[in-house]
Amino acid sequence: MNHSKKVLWSVCNNELLDKIEIRKRVGNSSFQTLSKIEAKSELGTVEYQFNDPLLNTNQLVQYQQILHAKDGNQIHSSLLTSDDRNRSQSPAIELYPNTE
Repeated sequence: MNHSKKVLWSVCNNELLDKIEIRKRVGNSSFQTLSKIEAKSELGTVEYQFNDPLLNTNQLVQYQQILHAKDGNQIHSSLLTSDDRNRSQSPAIELYPNTE
């Protein structure tokens, strides 16, 4: 059975960003980059989303963002875990890193 997860997040000081990297790890595997999203050309706090189509893994799935700033610095978000062994939970996931 196929499922998808909607990864939602807000970024403060968006004008400082160049791009956002979305990473995922299933079970005990290494993190894999799913996508690199160009930062929107908006000032202040901006909302983003990424739809992750995935198969029913019956494993833990973890997401992480890497915020790439225009000055070359990187900010790693906290890990967000979704337990795909429990399909009763909502497929929407929200990440809210604070870049201030």
